[in-house]
Amino acid sequence: MAVVVAVVIIPVIVVAMIIAIVIVMVIVAIVVTVVIIIVIAIMTAMIVVTIIIIIIVAVVVVIIVVIVIIVVIIVMIVAEQPFVVFLAVIMVVQTIVGMEDVVVAIATDTARNGLAPGQGDRGRRRRIGRLPSAIFRLLGVRHQIVDRAGLGESGRSRHQGERAQRNSQMQFHCFQLLGLPSGDETSRSVGWRG
Repeated sequence: MAVVVAVVIIPVIVVAMIIAIVIVMVIVAIVVTVVIIIVIAIMTAMIVVTIIIIIIVAVVVVIIVVIVIIVVIIVMIVAEQPFVVFLAVIMVVQTIVGMEDVVVAIATDTARNGLAPGQGDRGRRRRIGRLPSAIFRLLGVRHQIVDRAGLGESGRSRHQGERAQRNSQMQFHCFQLLGLPSGDETSRSVGWRG
């Protein structure tokens, strides 16, 4: 019985878990990709091209999923160490799930460039004003985008404060590298103002 459990049941359970994790990973990857594509399409008014791209991405992802599942099963059979493969798959899943930060970064950069909802001309506001905001709200990252992009009074003031602090630290490190006593004394001696 113990041999049956070790040889048959445990590998089957591990394979099933890996397949389930890969499926979840693919769903997350598809959602993130589609969200990015939709946002870019709305901002550039290229809806038809976006639909084609989404179809292509979906087909490619399905093919990749099939290949990944086959490769994982083959590696598990050859390596005879299913749990090592299982841990490797978990690491990959964690990396894919971390793509939420990529979405936030892209949206933040877009907002800083003046394409955030409520900014720009009236036509642009109409195209990008509602759907991206709703998508980011569903993803739970809208407040991060607003804060990081410095939109709104509190976000803007904090963004400016962080930038000033970084500039001050950079100036201080430059003085240290030059072997100068301190920023204030050096500024007075060379007549800097700022």
